[in-house]
Amino acid sequence: MSQPISQLAEWPNSFGNWGRWPGSDGTLNLNTAASVLRAATSIRTGQTFHCARPLTVLNDDREYTHTMTSVGEFRPGRHAAMDRIELDLHSIVNTHLDALSHVGHHGHGFNGVEFDAMFDPEHSRATVASIDTMPPVVARAVLADIARDRGVDYLEPGDYVRPEELERAAAELDPGDVLLVRTGRWLAPRRMPGDPGASGEPLGDWAGLHVDCMEVVAEHDVALLGTDSPTDTFPTPTPDAPSIHMLAEVYLGLPLLHSMDLDALAAACAEQRRRDCFFLVAPLKIAGGTGSPVAPVCVL
Repeated sequence: MSQPISQLAEWPNSFGNWGRWPGSDGTLNLNTAASVLRAATSIRTGQTFHCARPLTVLNDDREYTHTMTSVGEFRPGRHAAMDRIELDLHSIVNTHLDALSHVGHHGHGFNGVEFDAMFDPEHSRATVASIDTMPPVVARAVLADIARDRGVDYLEPGDYVRPEELERAAAELDPGDVLLVRTGRWLAPRRMPGDPGASGEPLGDWAGLHVDCMEVVAEHDVALLGTDSPTDTFPTPTPDAPSIHMLAEVYLGLPLLHSMDLDALAAACAEQRRRDCFFLVAPLKIAGGTGSPVAPVCVL
């Protein structure tokens, strides 16, 4: 690429995947039987890591509510507890996987489909690239532990991962692998609107990736990008460029996995001096949904 993505008036130029595959699975077409078998060879110690965050509320109780609807005896000698949750699928803090119908850019979604045409006439559900059509992802993953590589506990809110920082981990990627990026977000202070030093960003200040990182991701044919962050940086350092959500989901057809807990996995990888692991995630089959809460699993 002659210029960084952030300096281009239009993107993706040669880095887009429109028309590369039939259907709307995007880069998950790279997650083949061969890549699954390759992933199995990355299991060496059998250590298992649950990489989802506990469901939680940030500043808005619409993000997540949990209600115990009943506890007690429903028939003589038989007892049960029943509960209900309500969850914002695209919460800024809860671990979730985006469908490719989640965002559009200049009126289009992945493969150039008109964004409005991806939904039914009432816009009540996605009819193209909905989360219930997304296959499970079983793959080899490579971890880019940016915080540890910098020698810090976490990236400061509003700071961002630079493309050259991804290169070290990206050198270990094969097509169809998953790239996981750790910023140390859950060790960082939360800086919300109104807090001292906050930028005034409505969603708060969070570390993420610089948009130029997407060139590295595209060049290595990553099947899925997972982070412990919102992936985009808040506030954005490139307000005139498309967001990472748009670059990934609209142009690359690349699903994004947000707000993972990568701390324990990263510590074990550092101890074993390795970056790769076996990775598994599957969305809930939410008919017409644009995302799903998930519980990713990594195995060393």
